[in-house]
Amino acid sequence: MIKYTALTHIGNYKTNNEDYFYCAKSNDENLLYIVCDGVGGYPGGEIASKFVVEYILKNFDKVKYAIKDPLECLKEITIRANQALILEQQHQISFNKMGTTIAMALIISKKMYFVSVGDSRIYQVRTELKQLTADHNLLWDKYLKGLLTKEEMRVHPENNIITSMLGRSKIKIDSGKTDLKDKDKILLCSDGLTDMIPESEIKKIFDNAKDVEKLGLKLLDTALENGGKDNITMVILSYEISK
Repeated sequence: MIKYTALTHIGNYKTNNEDYFYCAKSNDENLLYIVCDGVGGYPGGEIASKFVVEYILKNFDKVKYAIKDPLECLKEITIRANQALILEQQHQISFNKMGTTIAMALIISKKMYFVSVGDSRIYQVRTELKQLTADHNLLWDKYLKGLLTKEEMRVHPENNIITSMLGRSKIKIDSGKTDLKDKDKILLCSDGLTDMIPESEIKKIFDNAKDVEKLGLKLLDTALENGGKDNITMVILSYEISK
């Protein structure tokens, strides 16, 4: 059984919301969850994020039946969504550089498969808050080499300069899978959330929340109170094994 909540907010300073998300219902055939963050600096971010989500939902079954391996299926649908977005750029000349990040997860039985492009993140929360995806930005390699901490990276001025996004001829897809246990929680989110709240504080909010709805509202309120400099979007899942 999966309990879920999803929230999106324009933030305190933006004039439009370039994030877009999808959250499957518990009885859906495909337990698919997506967060896309239209890339700022280029016109049409809100078009790109919505286009990619809608493309995936329209074409997912076709790819799933052709490619049986769930992780390879997620990679392939991401590649096809990117190709479709590039074609869409040619039809919308004013938005010919539009792009978006993506964080996408698929739950099958007791496993979760995931992909990401850009700096939208997927976390698994059990006893610890574990980031499952890599950030495709200028600072991630420095973090991996121990030259920056997560907190130093969060407040660094180059944190939002991403190195891979959908809408480009060359993309880097991060992917993986993880086992799910009873009471595990999953967070998919745009950087509008994680840029505003340190991971230590996110973990405390998870620990103190009684249900996913209150958890989502508390995260959103905290991000807004801490500045709310960007659009904020999150999908939160609670994986519960029926007794």
